[in-house]
Amino acid sequence: MFDSTLRQGSNAESWKAIPRPCWDCSSLGERPFIRAVPAVDSSSPARIRSTVDLPQPDGPSSERKAPSEVRRSTSCSAVTDEPPRRPADLNSLVSPEMSIPVPSGRAVLVMATGSVSGMSAELISRDARRRWFLLRYARVTALATDHRGSWHSATTVFDDYRAVMQIVLMFYGSRGDIQPGVAAGLELQRRGHDVVLAVPPNFVDFATSLGLRAYPVGLDTSSVWDTPDAKRILATKNPYTRFKLATETIKAGFAAFDEDMFGLLCGPDPLLSGVDALVSGPLCQERMYGFAERLGVPFTVMRFGPFSENGIISAVPGVTRNLPAVVNRASWRLSDAVTWTFTKGAENNFRKKLDLGPASGSLQERLKRGGVIQVQAYDPIVFPGLAEEWGEAKPIVGYLDLPAAARGGLTESSRSDPALWSWLTEGDRPIHVTFGSVPVRDPDALTETIIRATSAVGVRALITMKGRPDGQDPEHPDVYYARALDHGAVLPQCRAVVHHGGAGTTAAGLRAGLPTMICSGGADQAYWGAQVTRLKVGTATRLKGLDGATLTAGLREILAPETDEHARLLAQHLIGPDVAVARAVDILEKMGPSGEQTRR
Repeated sequence: MFDSTLRQGSNAESWKAIPRPCWDCSSLGERPFIRAVPAVDSSSPARIRSTVDLPQPDGPSSERKAPSEVRRSTSCSAVTDEPPRRPADLNSLVSPEMSIPVPSGRAVLVMATGSVSGMSAELISRDARRRWFLLRYARVTALATDHRGSWHSATTVFDDYRAVMQIVLMFYGSRGDIQPGVAAGLELQRRGHDVVLAVPPNFVDFATSLGLRAYPVGLDTSSVWDTPDAKRILATKNPYTRFKLATETIKAGFAAFDEDMFGLLCGPDPLLSGVDALVSGPLCQERMYGFAERLGVPFTVMRFGPFSENGIISAVPGVTRNLPAVVNRASWRLSDAVTWTFTKGAENNFRKKLDLGPASGSLQERLKRGGVIQVQAYDPIVFPGLAEEWGEAKPIVGYLDLPAAARGGLTESSRSDPALWSWLTEGDRPIHVTFGSVPVRDPDALTETIIRATSAVGVRALITMKGRPDGQDPEHPDVYYARALDHGAVLPQCRAVVHHGGAGTTAAGLRAGLPTMICSGGADQAYWGAQVTRLKVGTATRLKGLDGATLTAGLREILAPETDEHARLLAQHLIGPDVAVARAVDILEKMGPSGEQTRR
């Protein structure tokens, strides 16, 4: 069986803390008034209606506490049992006007001159900007004035309303692990939420260049396998030495990650305070679940593959036979049990640092018991029948990707490189060959293998591989080397793609309608190789031991007209990335304020 971290695709691994007050505003002095004004694009002001009950908004089906009972996020070192202090004067906390954005296009300016009798709300500070918003799901009953200035009782009615939340999204790993999180973050920010990304140091610039606030956590994942110890792992053929060195590298990655996340969320002087919810990618999800439990905030995990109990695929990577559903489910339960046996010591040590008790079962058991929604960020068509089996507990939303407007600013886009763009457009469409961040033991030998195979089938090759200089090969004009490429811009210019089987690269190839050959190097990559084979949109093999004959045969298979036709048809039925992102964010917005999902 396989470690859950490996199944998720892993190969290694100040703002003062101010507890935000939560109170019943009926305890506060004078009465404010609420004045509705039209937004810039609106032709008339929102009406103030009397004796109308607010409809309950769409939200979690589980019972929620009243706002005054909600336990809010605090520093991990803070005393959480002490009730928050109530301010003596509302005016001392809020600015004169509070803007509450609503999707209907109207804005409501709350002139805060005091409290409102019968009004349940929570005023939330957002960093030093002192932005304040009404608590989501609250029934807002207030006293308001009409145009003559006389007071009357009224209820403000919105077509739709949601609270603005400070959401921390942690995504760790390679580019394929980070980009879906960035896409979700951009949409959350567009909807008015306060978004913070926690990503490896080498992806901070990527996130900030797109307008998101980001903090570095853990190690530089682009160079983790370029260290002397990592090179020793690749060079040795002794399995014990490889295991020992790999374990040390993974421990170093976890240590760096833990230190940075503690500094971000916990400790005596955390960088972030007032966090409302945590979202995690698959890597380090058990860590983030612990942080969410300690802070008392809701938690959601986003997965890039079906790597939990189901009857559709086996827990053993690469198994292509149609095994009975009961066998597949049993394989996942056995895998989780074995994984928990070997990892519970390390996880409970981590939980002890958070002042949490020992975990009462594997992560999968706790997520299920806690009712944590597990967003599946891939397309249901790739795993037929899985969406029906899992339902709303594990919604399959589609492949997430950046919006077109964001892609235009990426420096790695092919159009930003005139030489590459000229080479792409002045000849036949090439095959794109990339192995992402997978360490290659002998790049020179692998490059020679690629050149011989593509020459044998008569196609050009665009190669992305570490250690290769950028530009056209001086001895082989049909070969071009490039480092970082935006798949959304490059792949539509290609004929087929050969890659390592990362979830992000697989998604990009399928979306572009390209026949695919996957040369998996480990982790979850073999799962994707098995699926492209079952869907008849490509073939798969192992990267280790890849030779000219195997690669040539694979290229002939993916260049066959029937494979090309299947790939184009599949692409037409994939959920659009904009729809997938919207679906994922809709789910994230439904995370309630009480944090009940984080319970063990």
